[in-house]
Amino acid sequence: MTTSLAARAALALLLMIGFYLLALGLAGGLIGLPILEVMYTKRIHPKLALLCVIGGVGILISIFPRPDRFTPPGPRLTKKRHPRLFEALEGLAARVKEPMPAEVYLVPDVNAFVTSRGGIMGFGSRRVMGVGLPLLQLLSVEEFKGVLAHELGHFKGGDVALGPWIYKTRGAIGRTLETFSETVLQYPFRAYGYVFLTLTGAVSRHQELEADALAASVVGPKVFASGLKKVHGGAPAFDAFMQHEYLPALSAGSRPPLAGGFRLFLRADEIARAVRDGVRDELAHGKVSLYDTHPPLRERLANLEGLPQQGEAGKSPAAVTLLDDVDELEQQLLVELFGAEARKLSPRAWEELAHEVLVPRWREALVDVGARLAGVTPASLPERLDRLQDLVDRTSPGGGPPIGREEARTRAKGVISIALTVVLADAGWRVTAAPGQPTVATRGERSLEPGKLVEQLVAGELDADAWRRTWAEVGLADAPLVPAAAPPEPAPAKPQRAVARRRRPTA
Repeated sequence: MTTSLAARAALALLLMIGFYLLALGLAGGLIGLPILEVMYTKRIHPKLALLCVIGGVGILISIFPRPDRFTPPGPRLTKKRHPRLFEALEGLAARVKEPMPAEVYLVPDVNAFVTSRGGIMGFGSRRVMGVGLPLLQLLSVEEFKGVLAHELGHFKGGDVALGPWIYKTRGAIGRTLETFSETVLQYPFRAYGYVFLTLTGAVSRHQELEADALAASVVGPKVFASGLKKVHGGAPAFDAFMQHEYLPALSAGSRPPLAGGFRLFLRADEIARAVRDGVRDELAHGKVSLYDTHPPLRERLANLEGLPQQGEAGKSPAAVTLLDDVDELEQQLLVELFGAEARKLSPRAWEELAHEVLVPRWREALVDVGARLAGVTPASLPERLDRLQDLVDRTSPGGGPPIGREEARTRAKGVISIALTVVLADAGWRVTAAPGQPTVATRGERSLEPGKLVEQLVAGELDADAWRRTWAEVGLADAPLVPAAAPPEPAPAKPQRAVARRRRPTA
C-alpha cells in the first residue's frame, strides 16, 4: 500500500469511526438519561423519557449499515457479444496491472464509472463498471481508452475499496439529518457532516487527479485532454438532446436511433457552437465547491501539463464501433429505463420521423388553436404582426395569471411555424427535422424553413412583400393556416315508432 493510499485509508477510517462514536454517544446519552434520572432522583418525567428513548433509537436505526442491493443500471455487456470492447478493456487492465471488472454495464449517460457493489461496507463486494452509450458515440476509440484507463486507475489507487466506507457513512449522515431535520438533534450531525463532506471531497478530487495522470500515461496527455473536453461539453448537450429530441420521439410512439441521433445533434452548427462555448466558459470561470468530488476542468488539464507527450487525439473512429448490434442494446436500455412497454415502440429512422410521425401530431394539435387562426393565410399574416400575441391562448396552466405579451408572441411564432409546416406537408412537400437542425420542407430542388421565415418576418429582416412573394411562388399564399372545420354532419333522424291506429268502432 502506497503512502498516499495509506493516508487516505486512515482518514476515511477515522472519519467513519468519528461519526459512529458521535452517533453512538448521543444515542447512549439520550437512552441513558431517563435511567440516570430514576437512579439519582427516584422519579421520572414520562414525556421527557419517551422523547429521549425515541431520539436514541432513531439515531441507532439511522446509522445501522444497509446491505447494498445492486440493481443493474442497464444491459450487461459480455465478451462473447462485444469482443472488440473487451479486447480494449483487457488490454488496458493488463497495462495498468489491474484485474478486469466482474461485470460491465451499458448506461444512458455521458459518463463511465467503477464501483464496488454488493456486500456490507465493501466486504463481499464485486467490481462493477458502467460505460455510457452516448459517451461511446461522443469519443474516439483512443479517447475512450483514456476514460477506461482513468476508471481502472480508481481500482489501482484503492479508491473503490475506500468508496463503500465513505458512501455508507455519507448515507448514514444523510438518514440521520432527515430523521431529525425538525429537532435540535440535527445540529451536531449537520456540523459533523460539513467536516466529513469537506474532507472527503478533497480526498476524492485528489483521487481524480491521480487517475487522470494514470490515464494520460496510457494514451497520452493530448488524447486524454481531448476526451475530457468532449465529456464536459457533451454532457449538457446530451441532456438537451434527450429533452428536446429523443423523449418527444418516444412519446410519439417511435424509437429512432439514440447513438446515431446524438451524433447528428452534435454536428448541428448551433449545438457545436454551444458545446464549444460551454467548454470555454468552464475553462474560464469553472469553480470548485468544498463538496465537489471532481476538480474543475482547468485544474484537471493543468495537471496534465508537463507529462510526457504521446498519442494524437481524434485519429481513431468513434468508440461506439467497439459495440455490436447497437440497435438491440438501445432497445434493452429503454426497457431498463421505461419497462416492457418500451418494446412496443416502432423503430424509425430520424429522416422519417418528422413527416410520418410529427406532422400528423402537429396537425392534431392545431385543432386547439383553430379558432384563433381561422382565416389567417400566409398572405394575410403580415397584417397580424402587431397583434401576434392574440393568435394563441394566453391562459396559464393551473389557473395562474395569463402569460406575458412577449411569451405569447414567442408561443405564437412556434404555432405559426408548425401550421406552415403542415400546410406544406399537405401540399406534397417532404418534411424533415434532423436532431439539432431546423424543420425543413422540400419539394424537388426547393427547400423552405418555415420557422426561419417566421422569425425573419417578425424581426423585420424579411419585408411583407418578400414574404408574400415567397408563398405565392409555391402556390400557398392564400392557403389557410388551419383548414376550416368541416360542418358537423346532421344527426340521423330518430326512427319513428309505428303506432297501430285503432279502428273506430262502427255501428
